[in-house]
Amino acid sequence: MRLRLSGQRREAALAMVWLDPVHREVAALWWLELAGELARDDVAAALSVSPAHAAVRIQRMREQLDMARAIVRATSGEAGGGAPCWPTLTPSGWTSARAMRS
Repeated sequence: MRLRLSGQRREAALAMVWLDPVHREVAALWWLELAGELARDDVAAALSVSPAHAAVRIQRMREQLDMARAIVRATSGEAGGGAPCWPTLTPSGWTSARAMRS
């Protein structure tokens, strides 16, 4: 159990690189909230938004984090095949790909 949890933490830390700077800020505040260091009102104040809007921003960040974790798994070979699926994909390339998609 402990090994799996540390693997998930490692994966989440690696996934942070794939987040936009705004989502990284929200993620850092959210992790402090999960650790009991901040309350939702504190997170909202740090983001200069209402608690309800903070919840929306956290949800959006979590969706991006889930996608980033999938990328980390795929590029590390943990997606099932054992070999990286996209060995040359970088966070800056991912940002460019997202920008072209919009």
